[in-house]
Amino acid sequence: MLMAMQRLLRSTTIILVVVLALPAATWLWSFGGPQPEVTVPPENKLVPRALFVMAHPDDEFGVFGRMLHLQDLNTEIWCAWTIGGNHKRDLEAKSAMRDIGIPDERLLFLSTGGLGDAASLAKTIEALRELLATRHFEEVYVVAYEGGHFQHDLTNFAVAQAAKLSGTSSRLYEFPLYNLCGLRVNAFRLTSRPSPVCGLTLAPDRVRFIRALANHYPSQRHITEGFLRFMPYARQCQPRWRPLPAWDYTKPPHHGLLWHDANPRQRLKRSYRESMINVIKTYSETL
Repeated sequence: MLMAMQRLLRSTTIILVVVLALPAATWLWSFGGPQPEVTVPPENKLVPRALFVMAHPDDEFGVFGRMLHLQDLNTEIWCAWTIGGNHKRDLEAKSAMRDIGIPDERLLFLSTGGLGDAASLAKTIEALRELLATRHFEEVYVVAYEGGHFQHDLTNFAVAQAAKLSGTSSRLYEFPLYNLCGLRVNAFRLTSRPSPVCGLTLAPDRVRFIRALANHYPSQRHITEGFLRFMPYARQCQPRWRPLPAWDYTKPPHHGLLWHDANPRQRLKRSYRESMINVIKTYSETL
């Protein structure tokens, strides 16, 4: 009887160790490594006007650090969201932007159909093309092409295509949100690619300010709670971005499993190829 209880105790201990060690190992593997080294530090000089293009209200968390840096330099900041039209979420973004100091008249929420098909993509590209053609932005930042969410990636394509069609001379950059490049849970980490890397190291009070902005997004609390509780401080204080690469949008952004396809809710609805690559192909056939 005693030996049986000892065996049961050992087995239970082993199971508990495995159960606890697996998420700990995953966290260390994903967040333990440093951010990519900055090869092109941003200059502390005025950028007269900059545009930030997100898919959803709350995507701006990936670039708040750079946005605030430009605000310190008195840049005229504009923001656009390609998946606008949700009144509650639009108001949340407006509230956060007011805290930063960006007035409502510089916030654009596009309602072009949700980027679910080629027709919606074409409307989004045209809206962005008109914006780039009527106002000159020295810099344009867009959510990265990284396989995390098809609407993020289509927004990246839309900005690249709109810039091409408008003939703008704006410098284009992309910033990361989440991806599975290298089989890591890469939150706010760029996918591996030979390219210049821009970035900042934020002061503690700036990080606290950005974390407090999460309070403006109550509808996304299930996401912001993860950001606040599990994101290492070192990742929060080191935002990164890079010049927009000349992506081949007919191919996935990196090898291996994509975050989009690892999400059962998204994968069961439409695969990444159906959601992203085929939509771009259909759009391109109409040109």
